[in-house]
Amino acid sequence: MGGLAPMNIITDQDFSMRAGIEEVFPLAVHRHCRWHIIKKAGETLGPFFADHPELHKAFELCVDHSLTVEEFERSWTAMIETYQVQDNETLASLCGKRMYWVPAYFMQCVFPFLRTTQCSEGFNAVLKRYVSPGNSLLQFATDSRND
Repeated sequence: MGGLAPMNIITDQDFSMRAGIEEVFPLAVHRHCRWHIIKKAGETLGPFFADHPELHKAFELCVDHSLTVEEFERSWTAMIETYQVQDNETLASLCGKRMYWVPAYFMQCVFPFLRTTQCSEGFNAVLKRYVSPGNSLLQFATDSRND
C-alpha cells in the first residue's frame, strides 16, 4: 500500500480482528460487513420475520434508507415500539453493534459499500467490465458515467 495505512477497513464480526486493527491502524475506520451481520442474524430473525413481514420491511427501510444517524435512531425506535419487539435479543444485539454495520454511521467515510472479499465476487465481475490495470480512477469515473 505504498507505506500508507488504510483509512477504511471492512471485515466480518471477528472482535479479535477489531482489536488488532485498532492497535495497528488506530486512525482507520473499521466496520463490519453488513452481509455477514444480516446472514448471522437471519438464522434467528428469518423465521421471526416470516411471521412478521411488516416488521421485516420496517427493518430493511430503517437500515437501508436512513441517511443520518439521527434518522436511523428515530426509525429504529419507532420500529421497536410499533411492533413491540423490545425483548427480541437478536434485534437488541444488532442495535448494540449498529455503529459497526449500519450504513448511516459511515456516511462521512469513503466506503464503496462493498462487502468483504469473499462476498464481493459478483461486484468484481461487474467492475472488471469497466476497469483494467492501466485505467486511472479519473478514466474509470468518466467511462462509467457515459454508459
